[in-house]
Amino acid sequence: AETEFIVYGTTEADAKLTISGQEVKVLPDGTFSVRYHLPEGNTELAITAVSESKGLSKEIKYKIIKENQDGK
Repeated sequence: AETEFIVYGTTEADAKLTISGQEVKVLPDGTFSVRYHLPEGNTELAITAVSESKGLSKEIKYKIIKENQDGK
């Protein structure tokens, strides 16, 4: 079965948002949404938002394991 991981949320409208080092577009209202295909095995995603106007930053890390029922 194919698997997707959807990351969505809200941040400051002026925030620079990256997921695993790749910049993500933040809409004027501060919302964002990204879909990722998950391969077999381990996947790590680091989400970082930095607001220039407020001088705030936040990072969230996900570790995702996708295995077949037989453990492979």
